[in-house]
Amino acid sequence: MPFDELISPGTLTIEASAAIELSWLVIACSKRDAVHQLPESLKERADAFWDDGFGVQPEILILAQQLECLTGWDIEPLFSLDRHQLDVVKGVDMRTEAPEHRVAVAQRVERLRVDKRLRRGYSELLRDTWAHSADHWSEFGRPTVERAMHRMSASLEHGLDAAQLIPERHIARRESFRELLAEAFGSGTVLLSPCYFAGEHGHVVAMPGVLSIAIGTGVSQDMARRRTEMEEISRGLKLLGDPTRLFILTELERTPATVGEIARRVNVAQPTASVHVKQLREAGFVTGIREGGGTVYRVQRERVRQVLDAARDATLTAP
Repeated sequence: MPFDELISPGTLTIEASAAIELSWLVIACSKRDAVHQLPESLKERADAFWDDGFGVQPEILILAQQLECLTGWDIEPLFSLDRHQLDVVKGVDMRTEAPEHRVAVAQRVERLRVDKRLRRGYSELLRDTWAHSADHWSEFGRPTVERAMHRMSASLEHGLDAAQLIPERHIARRESFRELLAEAFGSGTVLLSPCYFAGEHGHVVAMPGVLSIAIGTGVSQDMARRRTEMEEISRGLKLLGDPTRLFILTELERTPATVGEIARRVNVAQPTASVHVKQLREAGFVTGIREGGGTVYRVQRERVRQVLDAARDATLTAP
């Protein structure tokens, strides 16, 4: 049966999953094209948490399913595993995973079930990972996922082919998963989740009673690069936006001066002028040259022009 004939609008559920986002954060944090990079300390904690040599696997999804937070935005239960009882694992499905990974996931969930201290440590890892990424998620991730869900739902409502929701190069379209997908679509147990932190990637994971298909929203390295650029421009504008620093720059543009001379010309205390000049120098807006017994500061016009041009281009000439 062709892939497109496997899917009809009524055989899948489209829902967001913060649990899947968290899973991708931990699993993909070390990828070079990761949408959001985690600190090295968190990466090392994730790599070292399990002692079976497999790194983090989709056990997060199994835990979320047991705690009834696989779908939706609320994943607080994953941050307090020590306050929840986990069920005995009876044959983790996960036919999409390699046999050794299935065994590892089953063993991990069982270890967490019987070891409250281990559950607490795993919760701390997940909580710290999510906390580090919370601002980025709120500003970029969740709005992107909400827009993707709206587009997907609208496509189905307008009678478009549901198969088009799954990109041509998505892993779920591989021939090796054809039988599994036919079974899942036939029983109506497919969960389709747009996923921000998956970037341009995605997954297909078979769990008890549901086949999870995560589709990256396409926000990948380019978005991360653009965000970094915007943050750099923002820092420059923030420095230039302070009235005293801007006054200092205009005075230095007229005539280079020492910190003492700057303080007198802009009518501030010398320590205050010194702090402002230091900030401007660190940002590259001014440069100091030793002359006589002091340091004379001059405006770096090219650097100022660079920041202002970048801000203009980003806001007025963006497509």
